[in-house]
Amino acid sequence: MAKKKVSVSSIFRAIYEADLSLLGLPTNDEIYKRYMDKTGQEVNDKAKQINANSKSILRKEHGVSKGSPAKPAPRKASAGPAVARPSPVKAESKVHASASSLEQLEENIDECLTFAKNLDRAALASVINHLRIARNEVVWKLSQK
Repeated sequence: MAKKKVSVSSIFRAIYEADLSLLGLPTNDEIYKRYMDKTGQEVNDKAKQINANSKSILRKEHGVSKGSPAKPAPRKASAGPAVARPSPVKAESKVHASASSLEQLEENIDECLTFAKNLDRAALASVINHLRIARNEVVWKLSQK
């Protein structure tokens, strides 16, 4: 029977899940040491990038801020009712829109953002935040093209 290949990201995830205090460390030396103990391999540039991505995702999931192992990231209290958020877009999802269409979308979101700020920045803070998130995602998708 063939051996199942274990992904590098699952190795890093297992290391962090075993000790969540590692998410707050400013350097990755301890994580790389554990990775080498677990796999017997040196840490290459690809593994370092996978670690950075895994660490970022797990920090968000567990509410840990950078550089403070014991202090969770502050949570913002919302003034309105709770709204279900869509799940984040996976990195492997493909963008089917053309680059010019995405650029036009980015410009339109920018115009809406400016309009919302000019109307009432304080009252529309939530809307402004959502528009920024939308614009950032469009820019990210453009960078994937």
